[in-house]
Amino acid sequence: MTEVTVTLTGRLEAASAIPWILHRGRLLSLRGWVRRIDDATIEMALQGPEPLLDAMEIACSLGPGDVMVETVTRAAYHGATFRNGFEHLDAARA
Repeated sequence: MTEVTVTLTGRLEAASAIPWILHRGRLLSLRGWVRRIDDATIEMALQGPEPLLDAMEIACSLGPGDVMVETVTRAAYHGATFRNGFEHLDAARA
């Protein structure tokens, strides 16, 4: 299992962005979390097999139709242990 952070930047203010990312992550059976930093930045921490992480990165680069992803940055994750599932962290828990 590989653990990474993925940061998306662009026009990401649409309400559909986080639910869309959650849906894709769960379809791929990834573990981790997603949170909105601001209207232009969304951050994720993901755990899973490398090919599924690649698939998630590609899916997120395309995004839902009402957002425009301009950059996708991927790096090694050095955080807390992942819980089961893929969840949304709100600002209060981030």
